[in-house]
Amino acid sequence: MHPPKIYGIATVNEKGQVVIPADARRDHGLEPGTRLVIMSPPHGHQGLMILKVEEIEKMMGHMAKEMGMVQEQIKRSEEKE
Repeated sequence: MHPPKIYGIATVNEKGQVVIPADARRDHGLEPGTRLVIMSPPHGHQGLMILKVEEIEKMMGHMAKEMGMVQEQIKRSEEKE
């Protein structure tokens, strides 16, 4: 896991827009047309999380795979009872 990196400070303009610093766009491959999910962090923390749509899809795929493995373990344990 990489330590957090601070790219700078952004200001919300009158239209509600924020400019993502160039270094952040470069480091994370954000190009025009990149789709982002904007969401609040878990556990009621203040702030926003910005993630690429494809990263959310990857996470969901991994979670689905893990859930499938858990379901199989539950099914096997029930069959033993």
